[in-house]
Amino acid sequence: MPFASTPLIALSLVVMILGVVASFVPVVPGTVLVWGIATIFAILDGFVHITVPAVVVMTLLMLISLTHDVWLPLIGIQSSGLSCLGAVGLTVGGLIGTFAIPIPLVGSLLGAVGGALLVELIKMRQLRGAIKAGTVAAKLFFIGYVIEVGSAIAVFIVYLYSVYSTAG
Repeated sequence: MPFASTPLIALSLVVMILGVVASFVPVVPGTVLVWGIATIFAILDGFVHITVPAVVVMTLLMLISLTHDVWLPLIGIQSSGLSCLGAVGLTVGGLIGTFAIPIPLVGSLLGAVGGALLVELIKMRQLRGAIKAGTVAAKLFFIGYVIEVGSAIAVFIVYLYSVYSTAG
């Protein structure tokens, strides 16, 4: 059977490509979108083209993406210098920056760093500490971004492999 022989495969492939592209926008949960599309496809297809082990692998990749804020500190990626409020500033600033400066990645990064810096400056009243928090925020933003995009691409690759290997 050719790779895109069924309309369901073709439709899911197109929508998943859009999900992977959307994952490059920092506020869009691309991995969850791509995983959801693949899982819905697997269920609708009766797990013929997407096997249960493939769904398990895709689910693990999605969970890695969703929980990276929790496990990154456990493997040594420290957020020292960034308080809880600073992390909130990072998130809110990133969201505001994404929409205020609609240049992909630039607005989100500037907003995240600016938000963390502003919150820490208001909280600590020290420029040096706030700059350290801004630096930590930038590092965490980039690491999280790479994990998010990488996970979305990995889920898509598992989908492609599973569909390709079961076609025939």
